[in-house]
Amino acid sequence: PWERGDNMRRLNSVLRWSRGTQEDGASVTFMGYANKWYGTDQIPSRAVSAGLLSLWGTMDPTAGGATSRFSLSSRWSQVEGDQATRVEAYVVHSTLDLYSTYTYFLAHQNLGDQIRQFDDRTLVGVNAQHAIKWADVNDAPVETRIGFQGRYDDIRLGLQESVRRQLYDTLSNNAVGEGSIGVWTDTAVRWTRWLKTVAGARFDYYNAAVSSRQTLLDAPKLVTSAGLPAFLLTGPFNQGVKNAALFSPKLSIIVGPFYKTEFYANYGEGFHSTDARGAVLRVSTSELADNDGFVQAASIPLLVKSRGAEIGARTKFIEGLDSSISLFWLNLESENQFVGDSGTT
Repeated sequence: PWERGDNMRRLNSVLRWSRGTQEDGASVTFMGYANKWYGTDQIPSRAVSAGLLSLWGTMDPTAGGATSRFSLSSRWSQVEGDQATRVEAYVVHSTLDLYSTYTYFLAHQNLGDQIRQFDDRTLVGVNAQHAIKWADVNDAPVETRIGFQGRYDDIRLGLQESVRRQLYDTLSNNAVGEGSIGVWTDTAVRWTRWLKTVAGARFDYYNAAVSSRQTLLDAPKLVTSAGLPAFLLTGPFNQGVKNAALFSPKLSIIVGPFYKTEFYANYGEGFHSTDARGAVLRVSTSELADNDGFVQAASIPLLVKSRGAEIGARTKFIEGLDSSISLFWLNLESENQFVGDSGTT
């Protein structure tokens, strides 16, 4: 019923070669996805009530975008006696070109508030792990796993202001190179028939380099109300290099099973990474001070530490029914985040 049709065009493709099994074999997978569309966003109810706009209408017929993602991944795994090895590698290329109008004419009463967000990235990575059963405790094997993860992202992304997909100002235009490595290990021991523990640790290192690709006049020429040509200056140049490292331990204690029921207690530390642009942010890209100077903005950590604990129970006491109950605690050192819609934290 929409007055502006989606006109969506989508392509999906999957191609896979494999041999053996997941535990002992190999595979290569190609996946492709492409999509472009127009989108009908929210509209003001008062405009519909006043008869200025149809219930199925839109205030911005150019909202929408295009995206694509193509990936090639491979897996090799082998089981030999008490040892198992698994290696995965992948490369992904994705693009996003998104036009949105969230507030219509709140910030710019004449031009409107349409923005363009673009993202063009290529990432490569590898995951590897090796497991070995190296001892017995009460006739139960002790299993230790060690692993490595590595990833690098090459990204070009930014935020621009536009009128019906015609660009007139660039708030941010960055090239980002972000790499990470992680090593981890854990060991599972069944001490008795009713007591099992899993202890492990992980170390992660991240490095992110953000460089600005803006120029002082990184915008097309406009025509003023007087009919004279004019240029709009772009936003400030936020750039820099950040790195961070974290150590994350974990411990699980499992008691049971008793009458098809087991109890557990877990503690672990982890993290989440944030947008590298937010980590090097110094000044706001979306507002000016009273003297038309740039407003100072707070940066955010590249890695945010988290801690969590959980106690609970799992049971299959009733045949055919799996039930669980848990109580958990979670603490995050920071909940600040970089907002791509405005280029601020």
